[in-house]
Amino acid sequence: SYTSTTNLNHLVVCDKNTLIVETSKQLWANLINFVPLNERYVLANGINDAYRFDLRTYEFLKLQRPSTSILNATIYNGKVLANTTYGTMSNVAYYNVEDILNADENTPITATSIEGTTQNKKSNIVVAKDGFAYTVCMIDNMHKLVKIDKSFQTEAIDLSFNTVKPTWSTLYFAGLVASPTENALFIPADDHSIYKYEIGNTASVSSPFIAAPGGTAKLYGAGVVAHPTNGNIYAIYSNYSETDKYTIVVYTSQGAKVKEIGCGNIVPQTLIFN
Repeated sequence: SYTSTTNLNHLVVCDKNTLIVETSKQLWANLINFVPLNERYVLANGINDAYRFDLRTYEFLKLQRPSTSILNATIYNGKVLANTTYGTMSNVAYYNVEDILNADENTPITATSIEGTTQNKKSNIVVAKDGFAYTVCMIDNMHKLVKIDKSFQTEAIDLSFNTVKPTWSTLYFAGLVASPTENALFIPADDHSIYKYEIGNTASVSSPFIAAPGGTAKLYGAGVVAHPTNGNIYAIYSNYSETDKYTIVVYTSQGAKVKEIGCGNIVPQTLIFN
């Protein structure tokens, strides 16, 4: 949670059944990630600071690290894969999970850059059903989908479209999504259409899977979210309908529209499925 008067974030721990607050911890500004390291510890970080959070004691340890931001991160093959840039060119980097688990406040944790993963936006990183990590990059002025194997070697796939680029202030945005039910990825484009990459089939991204909404409508808030059991796509748009500022549009995993859910003036920043 965020308070504009103090410009500080507060991490709030609630009972999952009653939502009663058990405790809260005050942090510095711009907490943007909460990445589980194991059953006990979490990497929690903002633009300029990183913490190891103990889920048993609710205590934070502020980590020493290089002066690079961790804008998006995921756990992959014993590493924390991280996007470290916005607006300037930088490679995806990784931190050893064990280094973070064993660090004290005076021990710097170091990042290793992955060649062939140049980014200039807050691109997220996902792990697909094939077991490999994927992200979108800008290489030689071309947007590419990049696969990162478990030895951290890369393979790039040219995209015929530009991927969406969020603004600096957008902490939630339309990012790359791995299908939980298919060997596929959903890739939002900058015209707010959605492409579906069937892993191994480059022809599958030759045309949009879900068309751009048109007019002034655009992907917003939580952007694109996949249902964990049926694979349906939930796309959050602004200015999609005349009656609601924000709308959730539900599509099947095959791209057929199921329904629209008007949200009024409330923009969903997170979707949680029971």
